[in-house]
Amino acid sequence: MTVKIAVPGTGTLVAHGDQGGGYALFVDSGALTLVHNDGRGRTRLISGPIGVASAVEADFTAPGGGTWSVVLRADGEEVASAEGLTLLFPMAPFQGIDVGVDRGSP
Repeated sequence: MTVKIAVPGTGTLVAHGDQGGGYALFVDSGALTLVHNDGRGRTRLISGPIGVASAVEADFTAPGGGTWSVVLRADGEEVASAEGLTLLFPMAPFQGIDVGVDRGSP
């Protein structure tokens, strides 16, 4: 996904999932951050500085084995990456996808 933001920007870009697992992508304190909850008790945080970026991107790939790899970019330049993030469960009954806000779940 590629998202254009006003600089300086701050806040949630996208949030997907619920207390059973999910992820959120947000900008805060000059950094692009992805937080991932695998729904099995593990949470990972991936973050990198974006400076005065006009576009940010989170590129998810599924290499197999029930995992994701993710690369965070600012203006096309990689700022952070991670491998081995557990794919989400097939459904998130309490919350779907929020764009521009994170309403949270019960």
